[in-house]
Amino acid sequence: MTVDIYFEDMIAINFLTNIMIIELSRKVLNIKLKWIKKIVCAFLISLLYSFLVISKFRVYINVYTLFIITLIEVFILYKPKGFEEFLKCILVFKIVAFIIKGVLLTLNSYIKTNLSYLLLIFSFILAYGSYIVLNCFNKVQNYYSLDIFWEDKKVNINALVDSGNYLIEPISKKPVIVAEYKALKELLPESLIKIYESKKESNLLEIVSAISEDKFRYSLRVIPFKSIGKERGMMIGFVVDSVKIRDNVIKKPVIAICRFSLSKGGLYSALISPKHLGGF
Repeated sequence: MTVDIYFEDMIAINFLTNIMIIELSRKVLNIKLKWIKKIVCAFLISLLYSFLVISKFRVYINVYTLFIITLIEVFILYKPKGFEEFLKCILVFKIVAFIIKGVLLTLNSYIKTNLSYLLLIFSFILAYGSYIVLNCFNKVQNYYSLDIFWEDKKVNINALVDSGNYLIEPISKKPVIVAEYKALKELLPESLIKIYESKKESNLLEIVSAISEDKFRYSLRVIPFKSIGKERGMMIGFVVDSVKIRDNVIKKPVIAICRFSLSKGGLYSALISPKHLGGF
């Protein structure tokens, strides 16, 4: 009976700790995850670890074993695309885990009675407080003001750094900035504006025909994309002279034109990739 209680408590603490690590890592990485996926993954990893601890296989628990479990967990949760993103996810996951486990170990040294249940309560408080702090931090840090220059025109729009933005222009392989049509309207030629106003932007032949006499045609790009609810599609984009993000000037970036609003509250009108800021 004593073993059963210990095993259950160990699973509960490991499960809650894992949920915190997953959720806070997700916030830092700005990746959306369904709660059912987080719960199932956290429970299975906690069950696996607890089983290893009480079984004869506990002699195999070491740094390498725990790192392999982390690799599997990160891969299942975040499905990183490419080695660089995989490495980034692992680093964030391990740093968050180190911080959370360090706090829990500190609490462990001060709490002497009812340790399991008090740790659960403190874990909830820690998770909620960390969530609020990280959420506020992300709101401040993840928005940038963009100055977009094209010919003798300039527009200024707010952009959100989206770590899930993997959109690239297939010819130049450059990361693509996605911006709302309304925000870019001042930069577009009248012929293209008429196409968008009449909602015919999905007709590529009509677009090419409309701008055939305009020098804008040399900047035109067609960008394939994938999205939830619509597996494949095409976005019209164009190359501008430059984009200024704070003190960083990007020469000849590609901007995709989005018909719909990107932010419900109007907080931003464009999405940029971390690569535009020199990140992964």
